[in-house]
Amino acid sequence: MAEKQNGLKRGASSFSLVGKVAKFNKFTFQIDEKSKKSDWIYNSLNLGINCGEECGVIYGKAMGGYGKDRKNLVYVHGKDENGYDDFDNRFDIAWEDRDNKDILMTIGKNCFYKAGLKKDVNDNLVIEEFLSSYDFINYIKENLEEGMIVNVKGNLKYSFNNDDNVVVNKEIKAIYLSNKKPEEYDAKFTQTVLFDKDCLDVKKYDKDKGCLLIDGYVADYLKDYKGVDVKQTYPFKVNFEYKIDNSDNEKYLKLIRLLFKVKEGVTAITFVGRFIEGGTIVTATYDDLDDDIKQMVDMGIYELDEALDKCSVSSNRERRMMLIKPDIKMIINEDGTKTPKLQIDRKKYEESDLEFILPKATNKKQDTEMKVVDPKLDDEEAADLEKLLKELGD
Repeated sequence: MAEKQNGLKRGASSFSLVGKVAKFNKFTFQIDEKSKKSDWIYNSLNLGINCGEECGVIYGKAMGGYGKDRKNLVYVHGKDENGYDDFDNRFDIAWEDRDNKDILMTIGKNCFYKAGLKKDVNDNLVIEEFLSSYDFINYIKENLEEGMIVNVKGNLKYSFNNDDNVVVNKEIKAIYLSNKKPEEYDAKFTQTVLFDKDCLDVKKYDKDKGCLLIDGYVADYLKDYKGVDVKQTYPFKVNFEYKIDNSDNEKYLKLIRLLFKVKEGVTAITFVGRFIEGGTIVTATYDDLDDDIKQMVDMGIYELDEALDKCSVSSNRERRMMLIKPDIKMIINEDGTKTPKLQIDRKKYEESDLEFILPKATNKKQDTEMKVVDPKLDDEEAADLEKLLKELGD
């Protein structure tokens, strides 16, 4: 078990892939796969989307199933009196009731997987909703075709592989037909990134990529580590790139210092970014797992999808997460008007919140030679930052 609880909360972490469905292979759909040592039956999806020349083919995944000889539950949350998701009202329903229309009416919209792969007589998308990814994958298998233009949406989830490298999984929650043209294909994400005073090194600029290389932390739930329960929000250290022109050295230094330098504590910034990937990935199946790992799955120490993910093999696959610009959110004022606000929160956490001792291993932020001091942004500096970001553009 982890040594202490921290104050971290999971921030924004989502993606949208727009492009052409890549050619199917034997790993794209696995339907009603059966565990050889338990009653587990599952569907899995490993879907490639060609998101254009710059972004490449990006893969998203989904997996879900049930135990044939056990009581299966679907965990959901309800709605408030205004019909919005009430995340505090959590309950479960029987697997057999996952299509019960009366029950579905009481469940918050964020619980559902959504697919829009058909159109009605008026050329409008027909949206189907599913409580289980098992049913969601079945529907996609029956209706998706190679070469379709789609928009795939979902959540980013962070974990460790067998070599303790951080893995970013794109877990699909929705898929819709799209009318986008090839020049409009894209692979975007929105991610809250945490920065401490040691994250920025102004010299780490890659001229070939036109990016500042910067490490940040992403807070995400960690169920276990090497078979030992953690069950806490963990600060995963992630390598990012920030797209910026450094030909004007004065402007370059001013912008990145206003944006990334931290005086004390931990700064949280929600970015809009872009995936740039290439290469291929081979996804493991239950049969590919060695006997020890199979036994851990069958005993419930690992969920099957976690084990498969950790044992999947990737070739020389480029995986870049490029930060483009801070996100802007419209804030509703007391008088009902709206004000745009950069999603930058100075001193969101304490530095100690990024220190985390894992079972059988220690993972603390490491000291670097660079020690930076940054005054907290006053109104004038904040205005300078917004002006520079506007000049930078998309």
